[in-house]
Amino acid sequence: GTFSADLPHPRAHCQAKPFQVTRERVGVEGGHGNEAFCDNCFCFVCDTRASECQGWLHVGHCHANESDPFWKALRQFTRTDMLSNSPLLQALGCDEQVQTEAHTSCVNGLLAFHCYRSGDLGQGGVYTHSFQHVTDAASASMKAIIGHLSDPRGPRTTLAVLDGITSAVVVNTWRPGASQDPKKHKWGAGTYNSYAAIIEQLEKYWVLAIVRTSTRSVPPPALAVMAQRLRTLSDFARKELSAGRTQPIAHVPLTHAISACERGWKHPVMVAILEGQCTDLSQREAQTLQRARLHLLEHAQRWKEAYHYAIFHGRVAKSLAYIVRAGRHAD
Repeated sequence: GTFSADLPHPRAHCQAKPFQVTRERVGVEGGHGNEAFCDNCFCFVCDTRASECQGWLHVGHCHANESDPFWKALRQFTRTDMLSNSPLLQALGCDEQVQTEAHTSCVNGLLAFHCYRSGDLGQGGVYTHSFQHVTDAASASMKAIIGHLSDPRGPRTTLAVLDGITSAVVVNTWRPGASQDPKKHKWGAGTYNSYAAIIEQLEKYWVLAIVRTSTRSVPPPALAVMAQRLRTLSDFARKELSAGRTQPIAHVPLTHAISACERGWKHPVMVAILEGQCTDLSQREAQTLQRARLHLLEHAQRWKEAYHYAIFHGRVAKSLAYIVRAGRHAD
């Protein structure tokens, strides 16, 4: 639609200052292109007056418009408090560099979903909606997460990037658009399974990252914030994975990660298991948690504790291997 010059309007629709669609992501100081604005222009990303926008030049908000999925993703990020103002990043005490990486991971995830929904225009004016956009963005974040997991400087960046990409995934939907002409829009099959697989893999990385944390690198108050953040993300993911299904989902997403937060290495039950003192089999942990804990105990060569943990969980073959290692280590 048209916008009156006398009323607040997006910069891209200003009648007084011509707007040029560009792929640029920065503005130019004193520029006479999109950087210029009238008194009634507002920022598409921030929804504030252009004169008050903090990112007008240095991150190119002056170029923002609703036809570009990138700016739509950045607008969604900026205007959604649970995305742009994660309590976990604050609790972890992340510096600016780590926050930027987490935010970039989130925006890239949001962008992928916008590209999926917008579709790629092909022959005959047919739009193909490929979920590969989302899979690729999630894979890129997971690759970064793997790199951070092996970094001895601590888990904060790992957890921050996980927070960014997970929140981007769970606030979005795998479902095809309902209102579009099926002759003009082709939606890929298997998007539900792809969406579920991404969340399942992200949960495994959450568990691994949490199990690798210590109270020195992530203090108990931060773990409590993390558990609450994961409950919020879990609620979003559960609703999305339950959509359109008659049967309840087999596993509530991210609950294994929540358990990892709530039962750290110094938790009384965990201490009892590692010392071989726990006989209550109802305290057995999920397979995802078992694999993560045994991986860490093996890496640390804590063979006796690994033996007690494995035997408690009925992993007889592994427990025998550990007791042999423990004997050799004692010698």
